Amino acid sequence: MVPNQKCLDEGVVTITAGSLYTVCDMLVALCPIPIVMTLRMPLQQRIGVCILLGLGFLATTAGAVRTYYTAMALLRSWDVSWYTGTLWGVACLEVDIAIVCLLLLPLVSFVSC
Repeated sequence: MVPNQKCLDEGVVTITAGSLYTVCDMLVALCPIPIVMTLRMPLQQRIGVCILLGLGFLATTAGAVRTYYTAMALLRSWDVSWYTGTLWGVACLEVDIAIVCLLLLPLVSFVSC
């Protein structure tokens, strides 16, 4: 035992981390778009690349929904299992959307050729 130790509230830590991850996902999806629009490429290709980068907002939305259901499960309900099914489903959906966006990345290089 360590003297004077304190436990952290699992719900608060998890919600804070989920919120920070969601904000970071949004920034990663948003920041490259102004840079792409200043490149010397045809407008149609720049718009195509921005649309592909904009798919990251789907993962951001799924992350926000996951954070909401995490808050419902850990902070607002005494029955964690009631929200767990939806929580796991949304978490899997978030990862699947991120994988699809990653798989579309070679398409960005094809469009820019």
